[in-house]
Amino acid sequence: MKNKLIYLAVLFPILVIVVLLQIYKVEPLESFSLRFNDINFDLQKKEISQNVVFLAIDEPSVNKYGRWPWNREILAAGMDNLKEADVVLMDMIFSEPTTEQQDSILSQSISSLNNSVCGFFLRHNATQDIGDDELEILTDSSLDMLQAQIAEYQNPRFVPAPYAEMNIYPILEACTLSGSFSTLAETDHLLRSYPIAVYFKNLLYPSLGIQGLRIKLNKDIHRYAKDKVEIADKIIGLDEKGFVRLNYYNLEQYDVISFLDVLEQKIKPEYFKGKIVILGITDVGAGDVVTTPIGSIPGPLLHYTFISNLLQDHIIVEPKNITPVLIFFMVLIPFILLLIFKSITTRVSVNFIFYAFVYIIVKYLFV
Repeated sequence: MKNKLIYLAVLFPILVIVVLLQIYKVEPLESFSLRFNDINFDLQKKEISQNVVFLAIDEPSVNKYGRWPWNREILAAGMDNLKEADVVLMDMIFSEPTTEQQDSILSQSISSLNNSVCGFFLRHNATQDIGDDELEILTDSSLDMLQAQIAEYQNPRFVPAPYAEMNIYPILEACTLSGSFSTLAETDHLLRSYPIAVYFKNLLYPSLGIQGLRIKLNKDIHRYAKDKVEIADKIIGLDEKGFVRLNYYNLEQYDVISFLDVLEQKIKPEYFKGKIVILGITDVGAGDVVTTPIGSIPGPLLHYTFISNLLQDHIIVEPKNITPVLIFFMVLIPFILLLIFKSITTRVSVNFIFYAFVYIIVKYLFV
């Protein structure tokens, strides 16, 4: 009896410490946990959506037309071949004017698309002077319906940003909608999650991917629960920042096309019929490269991954209580075995079998 009381006296503070470490995501344990779970992406064989394509301003494109930024007439010529697409997402920004002719030509090309989503950055510091006219146009892209629903909850679960960097007025006006590029990395600096929306000037603005899906599916996004939103009957679970876990695919699955091939008509306009096209930059020094669990990838593939996750029903669902329960049992089992078995070999063997069983079950549930 005395030994059992000693075990309980030791067990209780250990359980409390372990649970607190999990709740407050203490380093380096949190980074280790994240990296350990990254193994999941190597185990699954899910197929990426065939309705999304990444049109890259890549090294061959830059070798042909020079360093970015280009003359906007070149970009406009390529966009004129995307009129069959359902929606074109632009993971780039035109925050400075060039000549009136160039800006006008690009604006006209954007206007001629079926639908377009222009990007803008939300920042904690910025120097761009944004006028009332630009803000008025941007307001049309805010999530009014979701904004109203959020008032019912004490915790809105979305990150605020005080400043923005956006497109010049003619470009902004030409776009069907605008969406935010902004995202946040984990404590180990890897990007594992994707933002649904971000606050700016007391309005909620969706990400580039959400805007593209709203147009593609012709559905709006609604609050489903305190930590969930819904679009086209698809439920998206949110973390405390309003982000959703990305379910990455094998890099070879992403459909990446060179902008040069579109300009030179090697890829015909019909190829983009009915698709979501993400236009972005991959050339070294000009492109946005992000670090993820599957390696360093072009930033536009974050939008690609999220959109495909939703279209293919590959959104990761994280059960609320499974982690604390697993932690509890994984800490408790060794103490229980200590009371049941006297043999060290037996205890070690049973422990190993139990942990292996838990590992296999958890990985199976993910896949």
